[in-house]
Amino acid sequence: MANAIISIHRMKKKWEITEKVIGAFQIFFGILILVLEIWSIKLSFNIGLKHYNYSWENISIFKVFKNYHYQILIPLLTIFAGVTLMLKKRIGWLFGVVTSVLHVMSMILFSVTNATVENKYLNFIYVFISTLFILITVLLMNKHIRSKYNLTKQTWVIIGLLLILLFLDKLFIK
Repeated sequence: MANAIISIHRMKKKWEITEKVIGAFQIFFGILILVLEIWSIKLSFNIGLKHYNYSWENISIFKVFKNYHYQILIPLLTIFAGVTLMLKKRIGWLFGVVTSVLHVMSMILFSVTNATVENKYLNFIYVFISTLFILITVLLMNKHIRSKYNLTKQTWVIIGLLLILLFLDKLFIK
């Protein structure tokens, strides 16, 4: 009986460490993508200002938000998911699942739309990152982690709605 209790305690500890590693990875990946997206947006503006004779007066804040909100929102949600997952909050688990699935869908969509022979290394990176996020999703869906957050039907509905809304945003709002 004592061995079974020790074994359960060790298993629980391993899943807690797994959650922390997932949270840390999401924070790191979210920050990395946020920095890269801001750099990319800045580069686009510099090119537009230099080569197309745009000026800051021609640039509408509404158009900037409409065109680039997704690129900023998803990394911020990923960072939020990582932080709240490390704090053992249910909303961290929820956004961890949502952002992981969105990253996989975004990577697959990008790989399919930009698949060329020249991009084979870039495609490999996208497949690798997609695989990591599939693994994260599977780990977050594990019974040991799921049971910790007392999930309800409402939680699953929220996940489904967020995925649908954010994916439709990715596909249609530009």
